[in-house]
Amino acid sequence: MRAKNFSFAAKIKESSDIRRIISVINEHNGIVRKVLYNSRIDSSIAFFEIANFSSELMTALIQSDHILSSVQEPLFIKIKIHLPQKARVISEILTHADDAGVIITLMEFDAQEAKKEDILVLMLNAVESQSVKAFLDYLKTSYAIDIVEYTPNNEDLDNTIFYITYANRIRKFTHDQGDHFVLSFLADINSIAFELKKLGYDPEDIFMKIYENGETLNNTIGEKFYADYQVLQLKSDTSLHCFQLPCGGNVYILENATESLMIDTGYGIYHDDIMRMCRHFGLWQDDKKKTLFISHGDADHCGGAGYIGMTPYSHPGTIDLIRNGNRAYKSVTEGSKLEQIYTTMIGTFSKWLPPDSYRKFQSSDKDKVGAFPVFGSLEACGYKFTVLESHGGHQYGQLFLLNEEAGLFFTVDSCLNLKSISPERTKYNQLADLFMTSVNVDSDLARKERKDLLEIAADLTAKSDKPFYICCGHGAISTIKDGKLTAFGQTTRYTHS
Repeated sequence: MRAKNFSFAAKIKESSDIRRIISVINEHNGIVRKVLYNSRIDSSIAFFEIANFSSELMTALIQSDHILSSVQEPLFIKIKIHLPQKARVISEILTHADDAGVIITLMEFDAQEAKKEDILVLMLNAVESQSVKAFLDYLKTSYAIDIVEYTPNNEDLDNTIFYITYANRIRKFTHDQGDHFVLSFLADINSIAFELKKLGYDPEDIFMKIYENGETLNNTIGEKFYADYQVLQLKSDTSLHCFQLPCGGNVYILENATESLMIDTGYGIYHDDIMRMCRHFGLWQDDKKKTLFISHGDADHCGGAGYIGMTPYSHPGTIDLIRNGNRAYKSVTEGSKLEQIYTTMIGTFSKWLPPDSYRKFQSSDKDKVGAFPVFGSLEACGYKFTVLESHGGHQYGQLFLLNEEAGLFFTVDSCLNLKSISPERTKYNQLADLFMTSVNVDSDLARKERKDLLEIAADLTAKSDKPFYICCGHGAISTIKDGKLTAFGQTTRYTHS
């Protein structure tokens, strides 16, 4: 197996530092695979990816003082200088700043002809505290100055420390991970931005949208959590609840008097809220036999399984995919950097705790349904479901559940009623489309998968004298009318309050 490349963030004080770092790498037989540096985004940090890494090389990089090991933000001092109205005064001040080695990150000056003095506003990077002290001492001897602000969190800063500032903004979404993890995560995010830059996207816009992704998840938990739900009464004592969570995939709970089947768990970050919602509806309680089914390995479908604490029925390939850390595992896009990094990013933001093992399905007397191989069967709540193996268009290892008696077909993420998805959920889902260019790991197979699923659904609908329900991975439970998916019944909003 090829050794994994080593990535690190490097401190850049001047452009020649990049050449010096590469020289250190070459001297210790390292191989530069990638360098990402854009002074328009941040002039102080570059990201390197190298092969043939060694402990000697790491030591040399540390000794060269180029490895960035902390994301602590430097302090900034904002000062207001009262200037006499005379020639060359600004030039004199800036010359003294240069001589002292002070870094000026913001400057504002507007001559006030109607007044006896002018005002010069400077923002100073206080990393080199002795330099700043010397400069302030000089200013005090000649001018009246005011310390306007002294803070590490100023929105007026230029791009000299963009990455450090950004790392501290997203730290709250990484759930108490240390600086080493945050820096590694930042390097991954930077790779997403620059990969998408090749496709014409603005890197700064990508950074903003990634932040929005984490913010949206964190702003929809606790008292801000909500879900849109539908209830199908299948028998007098048997019902199916569909919960559309604020972000990500649906959670289904099929329940009768003695059993409860949960189909997918949603994001891990929603686990506590889902359990609270279940208590409200009297679902998934400990007095019933519980069964968990995981349809596939995306974080919004399996990310809460580890919190539930039971082994789910699933495809062994889903567990392999989870261990591999790449949602495009065993697909034509497996080598895509975007797929790998998105898996890490969304897993981090959503508190991903997926299953680490699976239960095997019972055997089935069927070999095939439509175009799909039968993977086994699953009995729960008085129904025997046929388990179908997908083509792998959305993801390798994805499974579908079918029961003709109940008229239930869980098509998960391969067949969605997009029109039934709310605008706020659609906006969130578009972020995944942007980051990966497509939520399907094989678009051609995904189109065939949807077509084949709809053919089965249309055929069973035509044969049935009662509704046949398409239970999608996102959006409302739907039926087929005039050849199109149509949301069934009423959808109601749940909140904790």
